[in-house]
Amino acid sequence: MDSWMSTTHAWIASMYRSNHRLPLTIGVCVFGFAAFACSDDTTTNTDDVGTPETDSSGTDSESSTDDDIGETDSGSTETDSGSTETETDSGSTETDSGSTDTDTDTDTDTDTSETTDVPPEMAMLRVLHAGLDAPNVDIYIDDADAPAVSDLPFQSGTNYLEVPEGMHTVSITATGQPIEDAVLSVEVELAAQTMYSAAAYDYLASLSVMLLVDDDSAIEADTVLFQVSNAAPDLGQVDMWQLADPPVLLVENLDFGATAPLLAPVGAMDLGIDVDDDEVPDHTFSVPDLGAEILIDLYLTTESGGAPALMLAHMPDGSVVPIPADVCGDGELQWGEDCDGAVPDDQSCETLGFNFGTLACSDTCALDSTSCSTCGDAVIEGEEICDGDQSCAEIDPEIYSSGSATCSECTTTDTSECSSGTCCSTGDASSCDVQAVLDCVCALDSFCCNNGWDSICVGEATDDCGAICP
Repeated sequence: MDSWMSTTHAWIASMYRSNHRLPLTIGVCVFGFAAFACSDDTTTNTDDVGTPETDSSGTDSESSTDDDIGETDSGSTETDSGSTETETDSGSTETDSGSTDTDTDTDTDTDTSETTDVPPEMAMLRVLHAGLDAPNVDIYIDDADAPAVSDLPFQSGTNYLEVPEGMHTVSITATGQPIEDAVLSVEVELAAQTMYSAAAYDYLASLSVMLLVDDDSAIEADTVLFQVSNAAPDLGQVDMWQLADPPVLLVENLDFGATAPLLAPVGAMDLGIDVDDDEVPDHTFSVPDLGAEILIDLYLTTESGGAPALMLAHMPDGSVVPIPADVCGDGELQWGEDCDGAVPDDQSCETLGFNFGTLACSDTCALDSTSCSTCGDAVIEGEEICDGDQSCAEIDPEIYSSGSATCSECTTTDTSECSSGTCCSTGDASSCDVQAVLDCVCALDSFCCNNGWDSICVGEATDDCGAICP
């Protein structure tokens, strides 16, 4: 494991040193195979075309400021803004954007086995539309008469296009509009035999493009390399957590517009996004098994207006897998939920320390124990009918005045010994000691209240006024 992690760190550092205008210092979170581990200092990076990256302060995280593509990068003495070093370091003859040996069936039925060979003197460029309120778009390269990509919807991406190495102008227009009406045009410099992903993101009024280098050449068996990009303007700076017990911090202080690499073992995983630095995920995602030994560009974004949050996984074959944030009420039990609709089979009132009642699931996906109780504590609560023996008058004072009721397992009450007391025998006028029965009989027969409570009054009490007599 130490050798694997050491090799991985060396490769990540080498890859980002050689890529066009990307910072030299990169922090990488490496998912272990038995546990997850992350370096103390996580550095976010992006090549944000036309929009400088803001340096986060007051944290252990390092951020880099990238100059506009096509301008001289004077912010780093280590990064060559020309093309000589880039061609030397990244001049492999083949870069595989997928897995050359593995045909993996994922939960999304995405074929990630496609192999892309980069021809000499050519670069490969693909695009993704994450402009929140932008319409479908056309994308032009240089002054071509026709768009290289037509009618690209929001949350969609393309496969790689062959583009000659060198400087290019990438222009974005609303679908069907001429290049002269582009909402954004940016200069990009593309190195030969290098693969790039360009993502248009943010709201239309401040639309930007981030340029990523896709290099999966050193991915080892049973791993996946994610390039995690924060393209969610309404969320701001975020932390990413692996939702384990306890949770593990994977990416810290990822600014809007920034990118960080994340190496993970193959398989599904649960991720959380914390937007307010309280170490509690505000959005959680159930990321499916997306394939093996591939590079995936993973973009955090939102719908227009900031909700709901979602992730877009740009796969090696150009397809995009949307990963919505977990929500209560979808019937799927996810991290942070006790239940979702039905109560899990392994949960009951008994598992919560009660011995009676029915456990429920609230509309916030928390267990609802209001119907649970402890039978035998002499307190009637929850679904209990009774809890211990009671006087009959306590059970129903409008019917009973004498006798004792027996409680059985808090579910049934035996009232066979209960009666309406003096209402059941003759006596003085108004001698019935159950007020509701007395009022009822007197309304029917004033003699019973003014003269005496005779057998006729007793009959009226039982037949017409609900009295219970032995």
